[in-house]
Amino acid sequence: MSEIRSAASFATDLTRDVSDKFSRFDASERRSTHARDQRGRLHAAATAQGVRIETISTDAETEVARYASLLLRGTYTAEYLRLGLVSD
Repeated sequence: MSEIRSAASFATDLTRDVSDKFSRFDASERRSTHARDQRGRLHAAATAQGVRIETISTDAETEVARYASLLLRGTYTAEYLRLGLVSD
């Protein structure tokens, strides 16, 4: 009887685990779709204004590390450009 119970418990846990992974995939896919939509709108707006577009990337492994890496690169670039535009 314990074998049947443990098999049923295993099946329940497996179903819950697979369902949870698909839920996370759906949320991740929605974020990716939103990001692609935003990128397309920004690209169209920049092109319409004649602004040069530069794509940046990172090799960081985690989401937080990727965010921090790209944020720092953007902040550095903005400061670099600001220094070039400031008149002494």
